[in-house]
Amino acid sequence: MQSIEDGKHELNEYDCPQVRFLRAEREEVKRVPVAYRYDAIWPEFLKLMANIGGIADAKYKHLGGVFNYIKVRLDGEAGPINHIYEHLREYREKIPYDNHVSGDLAYHLAAIAYNAMMEFYYLRNYDQAAVDFSSLRNKIWKPSPRTPQE
Repeated sequence: MQSIEDGKHELNEYDCPQVRFLRAEREEVKRVPVAYRYDAIWPEFLKLMANIGGIADAKYKHLGGVFNYIKVRLDGEAGPINHIYEHLREYREKIPYDNHVSGDLAYHLAAIAYNAMMEFYYLRNYDQAAVDFSSLRNKIWKPSPRTPQE
């Protein structure tokens, strides 16, 4: 049984579960360097991505909600790659983002990232990309019929 003094009396880890924390406070904290930086992610952008999740949950509630992409492998017209291109086109053409959020163009960028996250999930869990681009060489891309709103 290990014990530690708190200045008044001796404590052991069986009597007091906080002893491990008290012991840790007295030891030197050792950090392992990491290559990722969460502080480099712009908080407002992360919040917009989370809002995209909320919009997706409401929009696809009948298909299972926000986690529909985990339950079913979306591809083709319904797939994330197609949606990435569509949001990029609409952003570049300054077409407002749906009517859900007052047409804020920034939501297109967050939707691109959200769809990229879905594609990332497929790549990691199915070990394959959603689109075989070699099969698209002779196909003509048809843009969305949506037009800029006045």
